[in-house]
Amino acid sequence: MACPMGYGVRFQGGVDIEHEHEQPLPPPKLDDGEVDVSQKGVNKTTMFNNGVTYRDYLQLDKLLDCQAMKSADQGLPVPDEHLFIIIHQTYELWFKQIIFDIDHVRMLLNNTIVDETKTLQIVSLLERTVRILKLLAEQILILETMSPLDFVEFRKYLTSASGFQSLQFRLLENKLGVKNDHRVKYNQQHYRDVFRTDKEMEDLVDSETQPSLFKLVEVC
Repeated sequence: MACPMGYGVRFQGGVDIEHEHEQPLPPPKLDDGEVDVSQKGVNKTTMFNNGVTYRDYLQLDKLLDCQAMKSADQGLPVPDEHLFIIIHQTYELWFKQIIFDIDHVRMLLNNTIVDETKTLQIVSLLERTVRILKLLAEQILILETMSPLDFVEFRKYLTSASGFQSLQFRLLENKLGVKNDHRVKYNQQHYRDVFRTDKEMEDLVDSETQPSLFKLVEVC
C-alpha cells in the first residue's frame, strides 16, 4: 500500500502535478534471481528487539481495558452503557489536551512583556482548542443514538455518579476564567464540595488562584 500522504510527491486532485504530462515508464526488466529494489520500501523503519510498537506507545492494553460496565457486573449487561463510557472517557481525554494547550498559552502570556514571536503559536493553540470544543459538542449527536429508555436501563447502577464530578472540566473552567457566581450549583453545593481527595482540592485551588486565560488576555 502506498503512503497515504503521498510522501515525496506533490499531488493536486489525485494527479502528480510534477509529472502529469510524462508517459509512465515501463516496469524494469529483471534478470533471473534479481530483486526489484522498488519493493524494498522507502524510508522503511527498522524494527529492533527493543523498538517501540504502536500498541506499547499508546498503552492500548490500559486504554482499552478501562471500560467496566456496571450493568455487566450485575449480570444484566446493557450494550448502550459501553457507548456511554466511551463517550465520556473521550471527553476526559480531550479535556486533558485542552488543559495542556491552555496552560502553555497562559505560560506564554504570563510575562511582563509578551514575546511577539510566539503570537502564531498562541493563536494556533487557541484555534486547536476551539476545534476540539466543536468536536466535543458534535459528540452529543452520537450520544443521541441512545434512547432515554436505554439510558434508564443502566443509570440506576451509576448511583450518585455525575458529570458535575468531572475534575478536569472544573479545572478547565477556572483556567479559562469562569467566575464562581456564574456557576450552576450541584445539589445547591459549592462546586468543590463534590471532590474528596487532597490532590483534587489542591489542583482546584491552584486553578482558581493562578491567572486565568481571560485575565491574561485582558492585560495584553
